Amino acid sequence: MGKIAFVGGGTKGIGKAIVKTLIDKGYKVYTASRSEDNVRKLIAEIPGVIAYTGDLSKKGDIDRIFNDILEKEEHIDILVNNLGGPPPGNFDDIDDQTWIKSFELTFLSKVRMIRKVLPGMKQQKWGRIVNMESVSVKMPYPNLLTSNAIRPSVVGLSKHLAFELAPYNITINTIATGLTATQRMENLINYAAKQKGITYEEEEKLRVQDVPMGRLAKPEEIAAAVAFLVSDEASFITGTVIPVDGGWVKCTL
Repeated sequence: MGKIAFVGGGTKGIGKAIVKTLIDKGYKVYTASRSEDNVRKLIAEIPGVIAYTGDLSKKGDIDRIFNDILEKEEHIDILVNNLGGPPPGNFDDIDDQTWIKSFELTFLSKVRMIRKVLPGMKQQKWGRIVNMESVSVKMPYPNLLTSNAIRPSVVGLSKHLAFELAPYNITINTIATGLTATQRMENLINYAAKQKGITYEEEEKLRVQDVPMGRLAKPEEIAAAVAFLVSDEASFITGTVIPVDGGWVKCTL
């Protein structure tokens, strides 16, 4: 029987590319999105995917979705923690409610989903967890304070869990995505361009000039890295942060 995967936010962008890649490789894939319309479109476009409507930043929706899956399946073998990022802004732009919502979306949602899959993974002594983060865990990005502050905590969580889960043959890794051609990136470029009073094209060119590969990543290139990390071939890789960024991060470690 093929392995069972859950991919967060799988109806568009990087998440959708991961869903398609895993299905093409023979995995049974579940996903979820806040948009019922996006769920319907995904099901029509990618045969075999099982998609729920729900907000993965909310505990009630996580409980509902994962409890339903685990009534159908003995366990979930693979968890790809992929969710949208928190809103842009600097210190004076962010109030307490935004901080709380950003924490629930970026950090606590992953804790809650990991809780759901670990009992089955431990029982079968096999599992793969991949947390999708940003290169901001390596190099803070301008105008993304909440992301810069919260995403590194997911790396700390993953590193700690790597020690706890290794005896169960469960790996947990973080992919730090670089500038990728997604709707979120389009929104961020638009926001920055308006702040600077320049065009979208000018802002995109400014960002890409810092990428040695000279372009934005394709979502499928990110998905390929995920597919490797959840495979048996990656069985000795755990607790790592792997940038998929075209060489954008300049630090050596």
